[in-house]
Amino acid sequence: MLTTNLFNEVMSMREAIDRLFSESFVRPSALIGALTRPMTVPFDLYETGDQVFIRAAVPGADPNQITIAINQGVLTIRGYRTLYPAEVEKQATWHMRGLSEGEFQLQVTLPVPVDAEKAEATYENGILTVCLPKAEAVRAKRIAIKGVHEQQALPAGAR
Repeated sequence: MLTTNLFNEVMSMREAIDRLFSESFVRPSALIGALTRPMTVPFDLYETGDQVFIRAAVPGADPNQITIAINQGVLTIRGYRTLYPAEVEKQATWHMRGLSEGEFQLQVTLPVPVDAEKAEATYENGILTVCLPKAEAVRAKRIAIKGVHEQQALPAGAR
């Protein structure tokens, strides 16, 4: 009985070590997939009473090369970020590359319907800000009650 439990524990430990090694090293297929996908973009999404805002960090991107589109409630931002001129890329001896360049894409499902025709976008200090007015149908409105008239003020002591 003791040898069976010991054998099972050793096999369990070996399986755990095998799993650790297989999951710890980069698989070529995963690396190729990561290299061909557009970069993800850090962003904030928030709304105020009348507007929805998206702020995306895309430093180094040429604002003239960024496209913004809305289709069926999904905002898509696409662009390309180049950090170094081609001659630097060719001549440099790189010791560390931590900054990403290349194609980027952000797709966000908007929390409410918006009026895409009135959307505005600005780009400042590497931050793209998209301001989307909410569609008229989702804006808060005050509804008057028909048939109710304002009561006239009564003199003090009157009932």
